[in-house]
Amino acid sequence: MSYQTGEARILTLIQGINSGATWTATNSVSLANDSDNLGEVMLNTGKSYHYLILRPGPFTNTFINTNWSEAAAEWDTVVTLLVLKSTPRGPMKVLAEDRQAILDRLRLYARLNNLTGVTLANLGSGGPILTERVGPGPMDKRIVLFKQEMILKWDEISSVSQAD
Repeated sequence: MSYQTGEARILTLIQGINSGATWTATNSVSLANDSDNLGEVMLNTGKSYHYLILRPGPFTNTFINTNWSEAAAEWDTVVTLLVLKSTPRGPMKVLAEDRQAILDRLRLYARLNNLTGVTLANLGSGGPILTERVGPGPMDKRIVLFKQEMILKWDEISSVSQAD
């Protein structure tokens, strides 16, 4: 399996949330699989009041036995939530609801819906909520977003066939 496969599965699980937050191809993206460059343009489309971006974070990879036939990877996926300040329901409320819905959903799939080799996935930490201005033009004319990044850590065990 590859990191890209895992990140795609994470996005699919999040897009399957049925309560409140609706995540679709117009407001959520896996950057590791973004061949259409959606991550660069979706904030400017105006198609949503909230956005989700998944991107690769740090990782470690090590052999776990003496004959080098199994490897353990510890992957980090950065889950970024962005909410427009101008949302009619209050941006902090929307961000809190989105964050909780994602946390609840991923808790149900601690092995990423039985993805081959995944032993544990855990949305274990989140950073502070920041304010960000995006778009062209003077700073006072740019779109204001509230942003929070969370780290989803997931472990994978894979078989390795040595070539030497």
